[in-house]
Formats: sequence, C-alpha cells, structure tokens
Amino acid sequence: MSSGANPEFGNSALQYPDEQGLGFLQKHPSCVLILARDYRVLAINEAALTHFDLPEEEALKRYFYDAMHLNHSPCDNELHTCPLRKAFETGESVTAEQTYHSGGGELIIEAQAFPLADEEGEPDRAVVFLRDVTLQRQNLNLERLAQRAKDGTITELELLRLLLDNVNLALWITDWDNQQVLYISAAYEAIWGYSRESLYVQGWSWSANVHPEDRARIVDSFSTNAILGTYDEVYRIIDHEGQVRWIHDRAFPIPGEEGNIWMVAGISEDVTDSRKDISG
Repeated sequence: MSSGANPEFGNSALQYPDEQGLGFLQKHPSCVLILARDYRVLAINEAALTHFDLPEEEALKRYFYDAMHLNHSPCDNELHTCPLRKAFETGESVTAEQTYHSGGGELIIEAQAFPLADEEGEPDRAVVFLRDVTLQRQNLNLERLAQRAKDGTITELELLRLLLDNVNLALWITDWDNQQVLYISAAYEAIWGYSRESLYVQGWSWSANVHPEDRARIVDSFSTNAILGTYDEVYRIIDHEGQVRWIHDRAFPIPGEEGNIWMVAGISEDVTDSRKDISG
C-alpha cells in the first residue's frame, strides 16, 4: 500500500497503523483507503484500485470526493452531511450506505469509517472500508418492482423514471428562472464522468467541462437560445479522465399554465463515435 505520508503514532486506542498494519490493509480483500481530515487520499489498497479502476499514482493525488463521488468539491453542503465528517467530529466509527460514482455510472457502497487519532488524541485521519452492494440492492429493487407490477401498485411516474435512467442519453430538466437542475438522468455520469449531485448543487457545473475552445460559444448559445427552443449545438467536453468527447446538445422550453416559460428540458447525446467515423 502506497502512502502519501509517514505514519505517526499516538497514545489513543485508534492509532495510525504501522508498516505491519499497512501491509495487512494492502492484502485485505475489501476496498480500503486511508484519508486525511480534508479528504485527501493518503493510501489505497490494491482491491480498491482494481474495483474503482483508479491508477495508484492518480489516486494518491486526488481527494476522496473527486476520486469516488466525481464531485469538484466536498459533498458537505446544506443538503447532505458526509458520514466521514461525522466520524471525524465524533471520533467514533460510522457505517453508512451511499451512492458512489464512476465513469460508467452509479455504485451503491456500504462504507465503514474508523477515525484515527494523532498524538494529541484528535482524529486527523480515517481508515475507510468500502463494500459494493450494488447488485444486491438492484436485485432487491427489481423484486419489489416486479411484485408491485403484479399487484398493480406501481405508478406511471416510477415506470417513466426507470425508462429514463436506462437510456443512453443524458436527459435533463432545469428551472430556468432559478437556474436549478430539477432532473438529470443517469447517463450524464457515463458521458461527462461527473456525478449528478454536482449538477443539483451547481446547475452550471457542466459548462466547466466544455472544451475551452467551445465554452464561450456554448454558454452564450445556451443562455440565449435554450428558452427560445433554438438551442441545438455540437461541442466538445473533457471528461474526468481527460478524454475529449463530442456532445450533441438540444433544449426545449416548457410553458407553464399561463404560457410563461419556467422550465427547459434537453437531451445531451455522446456522438464521439460518429465524429470519428466522419473524420476517418
């Protein structure tokens, strides 16, 4: 297990592991990370690197929320308190089930965080065990949906959401007046490589990943044309792995009861392969 810091011992029962302890964590079959209080990845074992498809050199340069959540900033906000933060504040272990994000979509992870004390007994690091329970939860949800379909209690809205979350298009709806994203489908994470939560927190965060040569044109076009129904653009983005992708983006205004436009919906499609075919 590689570490970005030298272990230091404290007198607390929750001490930072020595080299023998690090060796044990490296060989542990579960995904294990050691994090600083500011969420920097200090160490990560082989199981975690493999499961989350993270190069070790890259992982040790990143923050946990970036490497796992694919967020640009910590997930602590008025809508959500990170369980890891609770572990640091209380000095007690915390177990929570969370949604983590990879370039291919969402993973449901059971996370156990154990705070580690410094020489003064203050938690300054944490060892985090991660267990992927995505398949179990998906199977359970499918069983519940199947039973509800049999009983006739499933709603049309639930069926629609199930459909939207399983098409290879990023479908989105925005509150235009407040510039707040109301809905974004799961395909956004597969295309952009960043979490949907990042858009719910900051509606314009998608534009930060637009290629610098295209960004001004796209931001101006979206601001002006989306509400008119004439926004139809092709542009490049740089995903979380630094790869360039081509996006075909369209928007459609949705009038309210009095005819005023307060929502805008859109479709973002990854057309990288077709652009390669044209250039080839």
